[in-house]
Amino acid sequence: MITVQFTAKRRIGFYVIRVYFPCTLCTVVSWMAFWMDCRDIGDRVTVGITSLLTQLFLVGSVNEAMPHVSYVKAADLFLIVSFGFTFIALLESLIVYNATSKRNSARKILPPKGKVRVYVFYLIFIPT
Repeated sequence: MITVQFTAKRRIGFYVIRVYFPCTLCTVVSWMAFWMDCRDIGDRVTVGITSLLTQLFLVGSVNEAMPHVSYVKAADLFLIVSFGFTFIALLESLIVYNATSKRNSARKILPPKGKVRVYVFYLIFIPT
């Protein structure tokens, strides 16, 4: 009887460089919206949507490079969880903006003092 034994090893470096590092970096970049001013909704949403689109591209490229199997792979779970974190960060940005805009609209908005002084200056010193 002949016994043959095969030993196979996977190099983890390919998956780290191709999947895990870019996806983690993209998720951390989406958290930069937390350090932005809550009234700058355009910038916050831009960072969130760009991160979501980048992660969708990563999911597509990873699924294209991996073999098609009937079960969920660990890389797929990692990508889904990181996509969820990015989506929740975008959702949090929208909720914070909505809450702060409602609070600010309830207050009486006065013109800034500097603009009133400029108008008074022009009315006093305009030669007639």
